[in-house]
This record gives sequence, structure tokens and C-alpha cells, in this order.
Amino acid sequence: MRLHFGCSDKYPGPIEGWDNLDIKPTDKRIKVCDVTKGLPYPDNSVEAIYSCHTFEHFTRKEASFVIKECWRVLQENGLIKIVVPDLDDIIDIFYDFKNSQKKFVFGKKFINREEFLLFVLSQEGQHKYTYSQRSLTKLLKETGFHPIEQTETNKESRYPIFTSIPDFPNKSLSMVGIKWTN
Repeated sequence: MRLHFGCSDKYPGPIEGWDNLDIKPTDKRIKVCDVTKGLPYPDNSVEAIYSCHTFEHFTRKEASFVIKECWRVLQENGLIKIVVPDLDDIIDIFYDFKNSQKKFVFGKKFINREEFLLFVLSQEGQHKYTYSQRSLTKLLKETGFHPIEQTETNKESRYPIFTSIPDFPNKSLSMVGIKWTN
């Protein structure tokens, strides 16, 4: 079994052959599930988990719980891929705002770097936490995932299970962790 949560009907939408979950689905191929309350799967029953632009909608405490649930349901050597907005990239854009080509986010044009930063970090109150490579690695490592590696978004993955899934179109932070208990 493969699990995709935080799916929504938007990008990338439901993935064929995966269990697709979202708290407020608008597509009949997506099951209703609030993952901050737990994952409705038995221990060691899931081969892979994919979550794209979901973890930033959780508090750090909620994210820690969700990661522990992912660990619980993943099989030995199971994979988790998390894609989130990249805090380091956001900071780079903030400091080089005048020259940055990324002044448009979700079709919104920003007139100054402060407006850009506040919008991207909070998404009008929807975002509760923002991750850097270091902080997302820490979250995964605290739960026991290893090895953990940053993967390039929108490139072919060395993990075949994820190659058919399109990543978020904007530059994002993409991390893969393995449930390795030996």
C-alpha cells in the first residue's frame, strides 16, 4: 500500500494506485482523513508515503505526531518523501528581492520584500511552520528515519516509487527518509 496525504484536488492531485487522503477532499478519489488525529492503517502496512506542501500547515507539535504516525505505519525499509516550501530559498529571495525572478507566488505580485515574506511564511494564516533542510532533517531524524537525503524537486528520483509523481511546480525542499530499524 502507498499513501499520499494532504492530497487535495489540486497539484499534484490524487495519485493513481495510492491511497489519497485529505482533511477536506473535493474529489471522490480522495478519502477524508485528518492525519493530525492519526493514520487509519495498521502498523507496518505501508510501503511508501508522499506528502507535498502539507507539513507547513501543521504546528511543530502536530508535525512531530504525524511523522511518528508515518513511522508506525511504514514497513521496514519504507520510504517517506516530504516536499515543503524551502525556508532557505525564501530567505535568499527576501535578501535579493530586487533581483529575484520569484516575485510572483500563486499569481500574486509583491511590491516589497516584507510583503513577500509575510505572505509566503503565513499564507494568510494557513501556514503554521516553515522548514529548512536542517529543520526537516531534524524532524525526520528525531523519529528514527535514516538515511535522510535531500532530493532535487522536479528531477527524476533515484527512488523509483516516487518517479511518476510530479513535484510542486515552484522550487521546494524535498526530503526522503527511510524507515531503517536494523
